[in-house]
Amino acid sequence: MGNTRTPLVYIVMLTWNGKQDTEECLNSLEKLTYPNYRTVLVDNGSTDGSVEHFRRLFPNIDLIENKSNLGFVVGSNQGIEHGLKNGADYLFVLNNDTVVFPDVLDKLVAVAESDQAIAAVAPKICYYSRPDRIWCLGGRICFALGYTWHIAGRRKDGPRYQGVRDVPYLTGCALLLKRNVVEEVGSFDPAFSPGYFEDVDLAMRIRRSGYRIVCVERTKILHKVSRTWPGPLKVYLKIRGGAVFFRRYARPAHWLTLPFAVAANATLTACLAICHRKPEVAKAIFRGFRDLFTKGTENMGL
Repeated sequence: MGNTRTPLVYIVMLTWNGKQDTEECLNSLEKLTYPNYRTVLVDNGSTDGSVEHFRRLFPNIDLIENKSNLGFVVGSNQGIEHGLKNGADYLFVLNNDTVVFPDVLDKLVAVAESDQAIAAVAPKICYYSRPDRIWCLGGRICFALGYTWHIAGRRKDGPRYQGVRDVPYLTGCALLLKRNVVEEVGSFDPAFSPGYFEDVDLAMRIRRSGYRIVCVERTKILHKVSRTWPGPLKVYLKIRGGAVFFRRYARPAHWLTLPFAVAANATLTACLAICHRKPEVAKAIFRGFRDLFTKGTENMGL
């Protein structure tokens, strides 16, 4: 890690009672071929002995210990700020339930360095349980329908997915950010705390500042998907995050269709959840919209 002419990358990772997943991810990071990186692990109030465990097994990482679970947004911002204070040229926000391939930073940094207009890059993300299936190549946004979705989600990986593509947003699962861009537009907005849609919001601010966001498909990571916030809680937080995001960015013309489209999509999703014998997910949808209209987004959360 001694090549000072190579940009310093700070890998920012959160953990909360996820000892096994985090250890597997940290082990994969030790195999990175990129020569100049450090890792900061933010522990969000774990009660499973994670802090002592990781101090013993990985003495060279930086460790931030929170007394309680501050959520993805606040915890990630802590790690990002730590990286900035310690001279990071890049911040690589990475979920702890991922496994990286050795070349991921080499290829991400190379693409980012190739164009000053590129502000953020991410690898292809495939399923941990199905490495040949794509989870995400970035995402798209439809304001008229109040909907976001992953590019190439669940498609089989192959030669057609080996390029570099500009995308509307990148998921916070694995996101490499340039230091100067973070200093200019900021990091994740606490309005989206504890999480969901904070990455879409950051992408909007980046693009509105004139920068590019790209997915580097020639390298990838594997993702276990929703290990921390499974099921009903994930659905509930997505409703809240989506409300904050679309209220902030939707234009007046979008409001002709947006409320009806969101209501229709929520109803369909709830019906599918019931059909798949997941009544708790359907309840979370209805509770989310009830709380949204009765409490407002400020009083929704964990």
